[in-house]
Formats: sequence, C-alpha cells, structure tokens
Amino acid sequence: MENKKIEVELAPVVKAVGTIEEQVKAIVIKDEKTNAEAIEFVGGLTTKKKEMEIMRKFFVEPLNHQVKAINAKFKPEATHIDEVIQIVKGKMGDYHAEEENKRVKEEARLQKIRDNADKKREEKGEEKIAEPVKQVVEVQQTKGTGQVKSTIKKVWKHKVVSINKLPENVMEAVLAEAYKKGLIDTVIRRFVTAGIREMEGVDIYSENQVSIKV
Repeated sequence: MENKKIEVELAPVVKAVGTIEEQVKAIVIKDEKTNAEAIEFVGGLTTKKKEMEIMRKFFVEPLNHQVKAINAKFKPEATHIDEVIQIVKGKMGDYHAEEENKRVKEEARLQKIRDNADKKREEKGEEKIAEPVKQVVEVQQTKGTGQVKSTIKKVWKHKVVSINKLPENVMEAVLAEAYKKGLIDTVIRRFVTAGIREMEGVDIYSENQVSIKV
C-alpha cells in the first residue's frame, strides 16, 4: 500500500524527468538570452530535485526513526554480551598460554635430562642414547562440549610506532592503497584549498564551476 502511494506521488516527477535528455540536446548557448534560458532550465531541475528530496524524506524518515528506536533497544544488551564473551575468551586464551608454557618447560626439562645423560655417556666413551626424547603431548587447539567448540590459534598483530622508519616497499604499498581509496586526494585538496598552487608530483589547475541558486 505504501509503495503504491509512493508511485502515485512520484509519477509527475518521473514524467517530467523523462523529457530531460531531449531538452538538454536542444540547448545551445550562444548569447545572454540562451544563457539565461539555460540558467532557468537548471534552476527548474534543481527545484524539482529538492521537491523529490522532501518527498523521499517524508516516506523514509519515519522508517529511519523506527529502525533507530529498535536498534537502541537491542544494542546495549548485544554490546554487553560481546563484552562478556571477550572477557571469557581472554581467560580461555590465558589458560591455553599457561598450558603451552608448561608443555614447553617440560620439553626443555626432558631435553636437559637427555643432554646430561648423553654427556656422561660421552665421558665414558659410550654412544649417545639412540631413542628420541619423549615428546610432550601438544596442547589441544580445539576443545568443546557437545556442539559447542572453541579453537585457539596464534595470530600476529602489529602497531606502527614510526611511519618514517617503515621500509621503502611498505611505504610504496601504503601510498598505493591510500591513492586507490582517495585518501591522498583528500589530503592534497586541503593544501590546494589553503592556497597552495604548486606541488611536486601534482598537477594543480583551475576550471570554471557553475553554481545555481533557487
């Protein structure tokens, strides 16, 4: 029902916009009179666009308010659950690290015993013990009860402490990614807006920009 109402309200606008391309093709600006006509044409389109935006907000804003209200009800509880989960995960990670530390220490202890035994045999002119050192069982990475499973895996993280000390190939990759995302243009635009007109590696130029007020 709501969609039908939108279609009815939008129909006159759609009809008017449908003729725009043909009208644009017919525009030839050769003197002040035709320039004034072009200004009037663009002004009419600008007004039409504003009317469309008012209409869009009329239908959309109540829905947006409703969505925000619903999200506001759920978000605090969901956030609290996430915080609790992270706390428990932290304790699980600490436990796993402690168990892994015990395993490493036990391996070192057994190796030390073997090394001492081999040293004594060597002093007696005997060969080293051929049997491998007893392996300590690896700490299980995946554990669980029933259908609930948890998996511990080591992940490497980083924190940049000095951008000036990054390797050249890394800086090139960073700049390439920044350029692809438009971040470099954003930064350079600030300098151009501030009045900079010459910059190495950048072509700074001017062009006419038309603005219409209605």
